[in-house]
Amino acid sequence: MLLSFEGVEGWGEHLDQVNGEEYQVSCPACLSENFIVFGEGGHYSTPDEMYFKRPPAHTIPPQPQDLATAEGLLPRLHARALSDGHPELAAKLPYVFGRARCVHCGELFCIPEAILARW
Repeated sequence: MLLSFEGVEGWGEHLDQVNGEEYQVSCPACLSENFIVFGEGGHYSTPDEMYFKRPPAHTIPPQPQDLATAEGLLPRLHARALSDGHPELAAKLPYVFGRARCVHCGELFCIPEAILARW
């Protein structure tokens, strides 16, 4: 919520989904649905909306943003999560701000742009 007051568009409402362990996004190239998962079973994109009930048949691991070269919101959120004692959340953030390959067409896309485009 603090991000909303600071003028950070979109993330004030959608950052809480990191704890929900998934984002459902559309591929910018083919517009098909991808589930980007950040959970105990790993980090991956899948077309299978029932991934949480059974192992998905097809997954592709996302490419995390490199914290050493990251700018903007990621380093700030990562540092805050660590300082607040949430290392598991901090570990997910580079993936949320990374890239994913569409499980339908193979296009590599920016996860945060796809998240914000949905809303």
